[in-house]
Amino acid sequence: EFKTPIATISLASEVLLKSGDKLSQERTLKYVRIIFDENGRMRSQVDKVLQMASMDRGELSLDISMFKMNEFIRSVVNNLCLEHCEKEVKVDYQLDANPDMLMADSVQIANVITNLINNAIQYTPEGGWVTISASHTADKVQVSVADSGIGIPKEHLQHLFTRFYRVDK
Repeated sequence: EFKTPIATISLASEVLLKSGDKLSQERTLKYVRIIFDENGRMRSQVDKVLQMASMDRGELSLDISMFKMNEFIRSVVNNLCLEHCEKEVKVDYQLDANPDMLMADSVQIANVITNLINNAIQYTPEGGWVTISASHTADKVQVSVADSGIGIPKEHLQHLFTRFYRVDK
């Protein structure tokens, strides 16, 4: 997760350095945008590692508040620019939680949703789909993400919640 943004930033920077004044303003802005976006991605990864270290030490403090889950999900996904990003993936919302009020730490919930959606988009081919669902059962709000991506091979499912475990491809 750290190598990809570093490599992308390095490559985009190298193109800018070697091109000098030869690039059009449009192409220069494209590479600057890539560097900016990947830097943000790297910052997010660093934040996650620091947050996990805090959790391991028992130092994580939660900021619990009440919020509407259906609206919250739409907001988080919109902030990821899924419907306007470069990769064409159809996003379908099935936000049927009613009532959809949730008492939780919104930052932590946003992290979970962001991770699920980012993975769904990353491993879904061009022209694929992602469905984000929310429903209300008993005293819980259940959120799920489904996609038309490549999936996880059966032999790796046992490691799904193993920290830092990644499937090769």
